[in-house]
Amino acid sequence: MSWEALRAYQDSLLESLAVGTDLAVYQGEEPAYRHMNGFADRDAGKKVSGDTLFRVYSMTKPITCALALILHDQGCFLMTDPVSRWLPAFENMRVKDGGTVRDARKPLRVLDLFTMTSGLNYELERDSLKAAVLSNGPGITMAQAVDALAGDSLDFDPGERFCYGVSHDVLGLLVEALCGASLGECLKEMVFGPLGMKNSFFEVPEPALGRMAVTYASQPPFGQDSSLDQLFRAFPRLESGGGGLVMTTDDYLLFLRMLLREGRNEEGLQLLSPAAVRLMRANHLTGDVHAGYMAERPGYGYGLGVRVLTHPEMIGALTHPGEFGWAGAQGTWMMVDPTSKVTAVFMMQGAPGPNREIHPKLRNIIAAQVH
Repeated sequence: MSWEALRAYQDSLLESLAVGTDLAVYQGEEPAYRHMNGFADRDAGKKVSGDTLFRVYSMTKPITCALALILHDQGCFLMTDPVSRWLPAFENMRVKDGGTVRDARKPLRVLDLFTMTSGLNYELERDSLKAAVLSNGPGITMAQAVDALAGDSLDFDPGERFCYGVSHDVLGLLVEALCGASLGECLKEMVFGPLGMKNSFFEVPEPALGRMAVTYASQPPFGQDSSLDQLFRAFPRLESGGGGLVMTTDDYLLFLRMLLREGRNEEGLQLLSPAAVRLMRANHLTGDVHAGYMAERPGYGYGLGVRVLTHPEMIGALTHPGEFGWAGAQGTWMMVDPTSKVTAVFMMQGAPGPNREIHPKLRNIIAAQVH
């Protein structure tokens, strides 16, 4: 097995993006590849290392979904339950319909949050959210933000189509309602602790701030671009289940390798049932909903918080059907290929993240090396 092509491609990103990177690949329980390059902080002369902390943004979503599935295993809810049973603000939702607004034809279900078919979008400039921020200031919580979002109309009736948005932030709040604790506390107790993820946070502890990777523009002149990072720091109590986590590459690998083992940690403790992991990585979009999703993401369907490869022949993917994963706003990416038993995590902090340009290449170069 030769990894020269992967290393050469990873190093070429330093020239085209000028952003330090970290890429780790496991096959089964064995490390297959690890390479770090460039700087986590150019001005301070700090190179990317195993201790570097990265904002993973939307790679938070699969972790939130896995946590919610642990509660599903325990019978805390059914996928078909209405969200309003625990979050009353989502009762009697309204839906945009042309130039008018009408009552939703069906309730928002928990499954709609998992599959991003809720009708909740990512329009964070809406007046209701701005009003909530002004009213609550930097101490605004996700509960207060979600209550404001629930006052807006949905883009469509729940279950009608896929819409990338704040569904998993609402799912994180549902977890809080079920557990009676904050999302961060629930993650620490039920996911981070059992997996040994000691470098995963919503709010980074003061002593660890110096380990944070700086975000750089991924286009010339490659200056610092910390606007998204500052947004999260400005609202420290806003524990976003859709995009708020900070962690190391090794911590994210611990999570992925648990999924590859169908829910077991390294010591054999079953965190998540094998059935739940299979449910997570199955394509849940059918008919016109799947067709609409594939128009934007050809070859893939969507599971519970993860993309799922359904038609590798459509895009020349070298991974197997059933490969799953997700990515983050500033270039972070991960995948699990159950057939070849491969897990991979790629970290960088570039704005904008060149996700659709580099991630398929990483996928194919890795898949070409494993059997």
